[in-house]
Amino acid sequence: MSNFVQMQKANRVITIPTTQKESYLMRGYNVISEDGSVKEFATGGIDISPIEHAELKAENAALKAEIEKLKSQRSRNNESNGGNHQKQQHQNPRN
Repeated sequence: MSNFVQMQKANRVITIPTTQKESYLMRGYNVISEDGSVKEFATGGIDISPIEHAELKAENAALKAEIEKLKSQRSRNNESNGGNHQKQQHQNPRN
């Protein structure tokens, strides 16, 4: 195992001792391989734009609404089935 690791943040690539890797991960650097692909993602120090934040909040709200809708549908289905959760038996056409 090498004593050094390559880290990248935006367009900046640096080589640091492996003993400092965790510190750089917390600062928003990714660990990259020799070909430039990400081997380990940053654990902190990552900023997103206000536009991205607003988009993510809207997506989160839409997903929460969809979850509630599906829960409601499932509840209605359970009530109409009398709460029975019988599994349907499938016949094997090869028998």
